[in-house]
Amino acid sequence: MNLELFHTVNGYISALASVSSYYGLCYGHRYKFTHYKVTLEEAIRLFKKDSFNKLKDNEIVGLTKIEKWEDELFHICNNWFFQFLDKDQPRVTFEENGHSSPAYMNKDFNPVTSEIIELLQEFFKDHNLSVYRLKIHPEYIDEFTWDQYFFETSDGIFVLSFYQWG
Repeated sequence: MNLELFHTVNGYISALASVSSYYGLCYGHRYKFTHYKVTLEEAIRLFKKDSFNKLKDNEIVGLTKIEKWEDELFHICNNWFFQFLDKDQPRVTFEENGHSSPAYMNKDFNPVTSEIIELLQEFFKDHNLSVYRLKIHPEYIDEFTWDQYFFETSDGIFVLSFYQWG
């Protein structure tokens, strides 16, 4: 495992969590990248036990395998990193159909989210990788919400976790 890159990922998402908390309108944010050198099933159990949020009280429904993890994470990260932004943010209009979307939802205009995806691609480049999204019931409680992604490698399980509390 590349420890320097592992710590870079954690530092990057920790800084984004701080910014999200600052602008989060009374909501706190914590984003974390964790390593478990166990099986996937054991990593889920340990993650729930060690969880820093209300996950301890929730039912684990299962895992959804993510084939195009980079695309899904780009979308999910944007929701976490930019949910506090005013809806009147700069928009990108596509000439071919005239539709527009916030600039941060477009990979060409969002180096913030693209950077975390690139860091993770670099981190996992030498691994045969399977990525799963943890399904939990309920999916949120009041102002507490979360997303967890499990990256299964020959070097163990890595968990990318996003958490908000109110």
